[in-house]
Amino acid sequence: FVTCYLKVHYPAYYLASMLTYGMGYYSPDRYIQEARRFKVKVLLPDINKSGAGFTVEDGAIRVGLGKIKGVGEKHLKSILSLREKCKRFNSLYDFCYKTTLLRINQPLIENLIKVGAFDSTTYPRSALLTLLPLTLKEVRKKKAKDKTQNKISEERELYNTELIASESIPAYHFSNFFQMNLEKEILDLYISNYPLNKYDKILAHLPIMNSNQLLNYFYQKTILIRGVLIQARRQFTRQKQV
Repeated sequence: FVTCYLKVHYPAYYLASMLTYGMGYYSPDRYIQEARRFKVKVLLPDINKSGAGFTVEDGAIRVGLGKIKGVGEKHLKSILSLREKCKRFNSLYDFCYKTTLLRINQPLIENLIKVGAFDSTTYPRSALLTLLPLTLKEVRKKKAKDKTQNKISEERELYNTELIASESIPAYHFSNFFQMNLEKEILDLYISNYPLNKYDKILAHLPIMNSNQLLNYFYQKTILIRGVLIQARRQFTRQKQV
């Protein structure tokens, strides 16, 4: 009864808890779909807003940084602790500069960019990925250049460097399909889009059965279902036949 009450009256909090602690029977993808059914938005990770797990933000569910592939517990705690001290990461340069001592590697930062954790910096993910090697190089130079230099001046110089560098890089956006697959690869979830969404108008006219309805149908009856192929496997008999 308590579970049903929470799900009906506080769906965002209920689903965020299920996704964070993995207490439910169903897969995380199923709970994301359930959130959409309840009209609860699911937001991508944000370097300035995400916690470790799934959190509720203005009635929506925000994906946690801990869900991102490559973000271990040590790095997660360090990033959140540093963010609490500095209040905010103003840009990709700012993040790389402030996290130098945390030894965060380039592939991890790339994953953060790919799933939209830096979208709030206004630059497209494609541009940030292109800028990342230059960013890390500039940060290393700044750190080694003059350790007595005023911190505020350094940060302003880094920010200006980002503006200049970004002007020379084409600001194209990833296609929805490419972006969706990146998110699935790194988060193991479909967040901003879903493979079957573009077929909604077509599928709406077909007599598709929900998996929950299968028990109501007789054995050997032909039915129509929709879904996304996750894995294919061939089962062989002892005679090596499929």
